[in-house]
This record gives sequence, structure tokens and C-alpha cells, in this order.
Amino acid sequence: MNWDVLLDALQTKAKIFADGLHLLDTLTESDSYNLSLLHYQACDTLITKVRQEITTKSDKLALGEQANEIYTGAINVCLKLYKQTNK
Repeated sequence: MNWDVLLDALQTKAKIFADGLHLLDTLTESDSYNLSLLHYQACDTLITKVRQEITTKSDKLALGEQANEIYTGAINVCLKLYKQTNK
């Protein structure tokens, strides 16, 4: 399984929604942030699964670096949502 490709795709989609670069003009800003957060949550689920399966040090380091980016992005989206909705 190419977990790194899947994780990268999910992270990219999350970033697109977080930055408001989507093509759906019907989404509100908070809807876009919520979609971003859903993609970050999918990343978290995948990270948890992959952590249990990988064994090489290089894979563990690569996953750790990408996980750090993902969790930072998710925190930023949560902050944006909070500023917008106070929830």
C-alpha cells in the first residue's frame, strides 16, 4: 500500500479547503473549514493505522514529519473555525 501517496492526497485536499481555493462557490467559509477538518481527521485515522504497520526507521521518520505538518494544519483550521463560530 502506498500510504504516503494517500496521506499526501488527503493532506492536499485539506489544505485546499482550508485556504478557500476550492471551486465550489456554494460553500460558506465555515463549510470549507469543516470539510478541511474532515480531511485532516481522515489523515489522523490513516496515520494511526500506518504507525501500527510500518517497521523501518526511514518510514517512521517520514511519517513523523508528515504527521507534524498535518496536525499543525488541523490545529490552524480549528483556530479559524473557532474565530468564526466561537465554537
